[in-house]
Amino acid sequence: MSVQERIAELNNLEQESDVYRERLWGVPLWRLVRLGELDSLLRKQGTIDKRRYSPPPLRRIGNALIFSAISICQLLRIRRKRYLFIGFPRRTETSGGFIDPLTDPLIDELGRENCLCLEKPFMAVHRRPGYAGGPIYYDAPYYAAYAMTLIFGWVFIPFAAKPANRLFNQVQSNLTQKTKSRFVLLTCLRFAQFCFERQLARFFLWVVTPTHLILVNRWNNMPFIHAAYRAGITVAELQHGAIQGKTVPYSSEYCPTIDPDLFFAFGEFWIDEEWGLPTSQIVVTGHKYLENSAETMRDTVARQPSTILVASQPERRDFRTLLPDLMTRYPDVLFRLKLHPQEVYNWESRYGHLLDAHGQVEVIDQDVDLYQLIAESEVILGISSTVLYEASFLGAKVAIINFDGSNLCPALQFAGKYGFYELKSPDGLARVLAAPARSVGPHGTPFFSAFNRKSVFSVLGQPL
Repeated sequence: MSVQERIAELNNLEQESDVYRERLWGVPLWRLVRLGELDSLLRKQGTIDKRRYSPPPLRRIGNALIFSAISICQLLRIRRKRYLFIGFPRRTETSGGFIDPLTDPLIDELGRENCLCLEKPFMAVHRRPGYAGGPIYYDAPYYAAYAMTLIFGWVFIPFAAKPANRLFNQVQSNLTQKTKSRFVLLTCLRFAQFCFERQLARFFLWVVTPTHLILVNRWNNMPFIHAAYRAGITVAELQHGAIQGKTVPYSSEYCPTIDPDLFFAFGEFWIDEEWGLPTSQIVVTGHKYLENSAETMRDTVARQPSTILVASQPERRDFRTLLPDLMTRYPDVLFRLKLHPQEVYNWESRYGHLLDAHGQVEVIDQDVDLYQLIAESEVILGISSTVLYEASFLGAKVAIINFDGSNLCPALQFAGKYGFYELKSPDGLARVLAAPARSVGPHGTPFFSAFNRKSVFSVLGQPL
């Protein structure tokens, strides 16, 4: 059974069990534990691999203290802004410094004097300094809420335990593998943490008084969304990647108190995908940084023959076993492995054997501009990554692995168009390498529309 089929099955179980009925303060308790529970269930069943590996505990504690101190100094100097962004620390290196490809171009359009960008820690770190003044680190409030949960979380158990018990009766055996006592305790503590984070978010929103809150993802920011909902602040979420049918983060039942009011999509193609909110709330805005990069690289970057950029996917258990055969069959090809940000601390355990056994493998640093890598590569290889769609737009040949026929990547329906090729066997890669090269630069696809400044400014209430 494929990942998407298994998730669809879990979604059906959620509906049959009516798991969203148990609520406190208008918040479905299942949403507070859902992502972790379903992710754990899929891993234990062997459907997906472990995605996130944290740095060693001592390093995490040291980083937390350092960045919290920086955070406090920054937060003391914040002022009122019209737009509040909450991003995450995935920046790329450009000639102008390190930027966030999703938030920084939009902030530039809206005017930096009108915007404030917060950034929560990712595995206890912030990678590289921000662009043009950079984001405000939100570490101190983030860790404060966690500490308050550990110290005072027990206060919430008396009134959260009963609905948590009822929730367990609905999800037991089908949607969780935890014991009743452990599940109830976890749910109560997650609710406590949600409440502490929400209170801190309410204070922060009171200080900044934004008209709009713009997020890169919703599931790490539900307390902020809830606080914004109560304050009458419009919440928009930026699409930060491609999805493939049913996904755990976006397949939950829509709840206006903890889900965004708007969703900004890359292109028309994504409107009909399942984003966990009504289609009427999806606005096509394009991908400005990708669009600008394609124009810039049109005459400045040349493709390198026999170079393949591999888009890694940490949740794919089969990915590590597929690559060695390809590398053995194509010894004259340079395979450049672009790691996923969640593999920073465990890539050697996943791919170290490739470096030992094959001399034509290169592991790419996280900070290198992804679009520069795509423009330099003859072929982009992957299973269902966002990189495949970006590579198609930038004019690369894109090889999608589908050896066993179970890959449900939506791009496969376009095999033979937009530079996409379906690999049904390792031998198929030879055909892709032999195919005529595509030019570097923007290529029209349904996946990325031109940046729609008028549409963005209209929904955000910004005059043109």
